[in-house]
Amino acid sequence: MPKTTIQQRIWLAMCAACKWGKYLLLFGCGLAILGILYFLFLLPNHLDPHGGASRDCFNEAIPSVSANGNLVISGHHTLCGDSAVYLYLHKPGEAESSSSLVFRYFDEPTEKLPRIEWLNNHVLQISVGKVSQITKMRTTAEGVQIKYVIGEEKYSRDSWQERNGRLKNIAVLLAVVFLLLIYACKLLLKSIRSKENQEQGTQAG
Repeated sequence: MPKTTIQQRIWLAMCAACKWGKYLLLFGCGLAILGILYFLFLLPNHLDPHGGASRDCFNEAIPSVSANGNLVISGHHTLCGDSAVYLYLHKPGEAESSSSLVFRYFDEPTEKLPRIEWLNNHVLQISVGKVSQITKMRTTAEGVQIKYVIGEEKYSRDSWQERNGRLKNIAVLLAVVFLLLIYACKLLLKSIRSKENQEQGTQAG
């Protein structure tokens, strides 16, 4: 009889461990899904960052230059581990945004800020000295032709595109994992509910 009692206790302990193990797996599954969603939420800004104020960044505004009050070019210099410059072409009163971003590059903190000059109402010239890497450079925006005078580029622009390509591949892989996790969580939840219904039926009987 004692032997049977010990076996029953071991069996009950194993059942309890299996039950709580499923709950822990379901919790881990949910955390993984949230982690993937968080990465995918941040991905657009990693692929095409447009700067912006942050408590973790030093942010220096670049004086805006207007063309007869119709358009204005503005920007800022940020230092968040890397030093970067962002320039935006937009209408007066409009906020700087990813859609108005025309020029973005990494530089050394000691480098001078870019020189901005309107050659006429439809031609804008941006001049910079030494830059680490140019990651965005539009040549037209808002009906304006944008010319650039670049002193020296340390790193190729292609490396930024390759980096973005790798991020997109990771995003595709995570999207597949996300769908698999959803399916796995669904099966796990179904298993837990089925087990609970069986226990309730046993207790009722």
